[in-house]
Amino acid sequence: MSAEQARDGAGIVRSAAHAERACAVCGALLGSEPWWVIPGRYPEGEHERCRDWSRYPFPLERQLYEVTKLGARLEGPPAAALARVRRRLSAMRTAWPEGGGGVVREGTLLVAAVKSELSAAGVEAKAIARL
Repeated sequence: MSAEQARDGAGIVRSAAHAERACAVCGALLGSEPWWVIPGRYPEGEHERCRDWSRYPFPLERQLYEVTKLGARLEGPPAAALARVRRRLSAMRTAWPEGGGGVVREGTLLVAAVKSELSAAGVEAKAIARL
């Protein structure tokens, strides 16, 4: 799809995102294995296994901060759940960049799970949304 054929910017993004692209590191097609867009070079990407994770800061720093901050305000099971997530995220940050993309996926799943747990416990949605 050319820019003239697209009715809006979303069409251009969709066509760029779905085009077959080669990994900027190894040259193989990005394909179905996990890959990441290179910051500032969209739509260029690199396989998760090829990415030099040491070039990137710990990507869950904001979530760790928010988990810590909210945990200090809560009591009981919600506070315990946040403490558990805080400990795991802290361990991930200490080991970073070891684990790279796996750490990002695991941390994202941890935060999503604790959000559900907090919601079920009746914690206000506005507080949960910050995580």
